[in-house]
Amino acid sequence: MADYQSASILASILPLVLIQIPFVIGNGFIASRLNRSVALWVILSIIPIVGYFFMLYLFYTLILHFLDRAKEISDKLDKIGELGVLSYAELGERGDEA
Repeated sequence: MADYQSASILASILPLVLIQIPFVIGNGFIASRLNRSVALWVILSIIPIVGYFFMLYLFYTLILHFLDRAKEISDKLDKIGELGVLSYAELGERGDEA
């Protein structure tokens, strides 16, 4: 009886693990790009129930990373504008006159 139950549990979990494999691979690449622990992210991604909550964490981590990068780019553009470099609008206006 115990063998039947353990086989049933394994049969229930196996599809979940197989569905998560592409996400595990993707999370490994994302972790390396974000300079995070690839092994930890892969392990947390492959555990069936933990993996779903980890995907939420990953989603918000990526959003915050994108927002930080956008702010850095915006700050650099503002700094360039303060140095007296022409803006895109000014370049367009001068190009129309010539």
